Amino acid sequence: MKKARKEPELTVELKRQEWEMALEGECVLHCVLTWPELTGTWKGIGAINRYYIHAAEIWRRRWERELFCMACLDLADRRAQGRPFRVWKAELETQITLQENGLLSLWQEGRECRGYDQTQILRRGDTWSLSDGAPRTLASFFVKERHWKKRLIQQVEKQMGERLNSGESLLDEDCVKRLKREFDRENFYLTADGIQLFFPLYALAPGAEGIPVFAIG
Repeated sequence: MKKARKEPELTVELKRQEWEMALEGECVLHCVLTWPELTGTWKGIGAINRYYIHAAEIWRRRWERELFCMACLDLADRRAQGRPFRVWKAELETQITLQENGLLSLWQEGRECRGYDQTQILRRGDTWSLSDGAPRTLASFFVKERHWKKRLIQQVEKQMGERLNSGESLLDEDCVKRLKREFDRENFYLTADGIQLFFPLYALAPGAEGIPVFAIG
């Protein structure tokens, strides 16, 4: 009798770095950076780790150069006008959403709180094949379905209507009309409940709604 093939091992740890940047002894920017680090026997682990290390460095460089300079200018301007200064904050949050069947899925959300201004939020979803370290596209989950995009949009339209009718959502009244224009096949991740489609902040609703997410069965 043939023995069942043992699945390769995988452990995912979230690495975290936190630091502050100051001007003339006063903190102007507080940073928190997280990214996944994979260990195990899957062949694609090395490629995935390299990707996230590189991505984390891109965020770090942005914060330590562009964002820090902007925060310093804000501090100088407020000092000159005798107004209070609020420390700027930058964070990259990482959430693992699925880790099974040779797949790893997660989202990362970059947030920049620029003093008293409204927080800027950018989310990215990634789904990886652990066997080769290659990203999975949304279309790859519907290879046998010709009109998969149309079906997904219809499901989102239905959920939008339900949320608007319930009165519990802050989605814009014309969100259904704008759905096709705002739909981006790269904005997804997986959970145990299936595919989660999301839309950028402000694309379909005011900022108070957060990132709109819709589950696809």
